[in-house]
Amino acid sequence: MQADLPLTVQIERVKHIPILPTLLAVICQTTGMGFAVVARVTSDRWIACQVRDEIQFGLEAGGELPIETTICQQIQDTHHPVLIEHVQKSQVYCQHPTPALYGFQSYISFPIFLPSGEFFGTLCAIDPQPTQLDTVKIKGLFTAFTELIAFHIQQLDTLEQARAMLTQQVKAHQLMEQAAQVMQQADQRKDEFLAMLAHELRNPLATVRSGLAILAVSQEPGPMTEKAVGMMNRQVNHLVHMVDDLLDVSRISRGKIELKTERVNLVVLVQQAIESVRSLFQQGRRLHVELPTGPIYLAGDATRLAQVVTNLLTNGARYTDEQGSVWLRLHHQDGEAILVVRDNGIGLPADQFSSIFELFTQVDNSLARSKGGLGLGLTLVKRLVELHGGRVAAQSAGLDQGSTFTVHLPTVAVVTGGTRKPIAETPGKAGVLRILVIDDNADAAMTLGMLLKLKGYEVHTRTSGRAGIEAAEQGQPEAILLDIGMPELDGYETCRQIRQQPWGQHIVVIALTGYGQEEDQQRTQAAGFDGHLVKPVDLTVLLNLMAKLLHLKQANSESDEVTD
Repeated sequence: MQADLPLTVQIERVKHIPILPTLLAVICQTTGMGFAVVARVTSDRWIACQVRDEIQFGLEAGGELPIETTICQQIQDTHHPVLIEHVQKSQVYCQHPTPALYGFQSYISFPIFLPSGEFFGTLCAIDPQPTQLDTVKIKGLFTAFTELIAFHIQQLDTLEQARAMLTQQVKAHQLMEQAAQVMQQADQRKDEFLAMLAHELRNPLATVRSGLAILAVSQEPGPMTEKAVGMMNRQVNHLVHMVDDLLDVSRISRGKIELKTERVNLVVLVQQAIESVRSLFQQGRRLHVELPTGPIYLAGDATRLAQVVTNLLTNGARYTDEQGSVWLRLHHQDGEAILVVRDNGIGLPADQFSSIFELFTQVDNSLARSKGGLGLGLTLVKRLVELHGGRVAAQSAGLDQGSTFTVHLPTVAVVTGGTRKPIAETPGKAGVLRILVIDDNADAAMTLGMLLKLKGYEVHTRTSGRAGIEAAEQGQPEAILLDIGMPELDGYETCRQIRQQPWGQHIVVIALTGYGQEEDQQRTQAAGFDGHLVKPVDLTVLLNLMAKLLHLKQANSESDEVTD
């Protein structure tokens, strides 16, 4: 950070780095701590640049503390991070005055060093309750985040210097191109980081989801078991939804989402979306649906339009209490499909009718914050609707008066001859098919294997690409479920080597991976995979795809025999 800039200017510039709210939200979710902050530390002051406060700690961006009252003074002196799970059990900090002064029991703080080597400040997380920390994962996460923050701060300096040079030199055009290139590289690194973050989050979620499915299948049915498994499944789905939303917002912001436009019946699509979130409307919360008897046709992307509907319903359920209601109504008027989702939940103040659609925005009251989420769902709704040539608006009579979201989408004329209905696959009945699971995450391979065995399949697992190839040659399974991000021999090369063998031509190979962007799916297809599923995969989806691909392989094999 340029030392000649006033401190207030430095704080203000860092405060507006776009990625900081996302990083702080991830820190709170990963550590379980309710307060996260990026701070500028000087010789006498500790100043908050950007804050995420879920515990009403009371310190906002721009707030200052005397440096001598903080543990960050020690970090400034030693350049070493501090991790405290329980202040009262810490030999070093049990008598330290800072925890008692500010009322926290657990604490994490890592130094932020700029690429020049200059100490800038700290990335901190605190909570009034003790916590248990996975030290290795926390160090990896905070180290990656402090480097990313330092990189963005350095880019601010680079851009500031470029602006100054543009006013003094004739080569303005060249300098602007250089600045654009720097920003492009910064975006690329951010995208790579988000993709890696999604992959690392999806891998453990895959293990948890398979474990829950095992419990659901193997446990004696009972109210307590069903309630616990249902609760954990909902939380896994919630985490998966947030990861997907985070990546989708990033792609839409850069214009990298291309709609796969086709003629779709919005009535059928809404019905399917409702079924996908039906579990949210249980234990008293009710969903009232009013749909037209005839079709409403749009030219649109069925997957993205379904995402609009599910995000609106999820939003309604999240901000409505357990005895509340959500109403969905769809009708056709003046060449538009009009979708209205209304709830009797916490409502909206008038000044947030527009801002509620902005990134990382939530209703500004304690109840809304207690409901969680990253504030991405409605942003996606707005941008996806606009990509379809439509518009969306929010209305509310005020706080505690419920909210109404109205979507307008242009329709197309009805064409006689019927509607192509979406194909609904049903899981094939499990037989004695041989399946090989290859995943370097032993827990993920084991739990998925156990689940498939409970479904009646013969399953073998391996934890490396080379061991997987050997097992495939010896056992020649009908299907292989193959991870991508493995050491030594990754999933792409493993699949290529299997396809090079005569015995590997007719095996169904499905990528089961934490990488789910469009370019990842293109790479798996080029490597010879038959299908691509993103972790944590739903068992029904996996069985449907596997049954479909096995049927196609068998049909192609029989066709080849007839030709010969």
